[in-house]
Amino acid sequence: MIEAAKYYNSQASGLALKFLKDFDKTIDEIIDNPKTWITLDEDIKRYQLSHFAFGVLYRIVYNKIRIISVMNLYRKPNY
Repeated sequence: MIEAAKYYNSQASGLALKFLKDFDKTIDEIIDNPKTWITLDEDIKRYQLSHFAFGVLYRIVYNKIRIISVMNLYRKPNY
């Protein structure tokens, strides 16, 4: 996530902030509805950011949300 924000910061003024706000919105949505999003493998779920090609992979463990990865969906879409 930090590397992506750095990249977007180098591309255009304010783009990193937009990315980070989209990421925060994504985390809020996951917290509010953790069981809603697509299940990829057994108990791993993915929520895609609204405006950027990134997904947040997470799982629910003992009623807690554990983020596994913030992944670039263009660079390695199926890893």
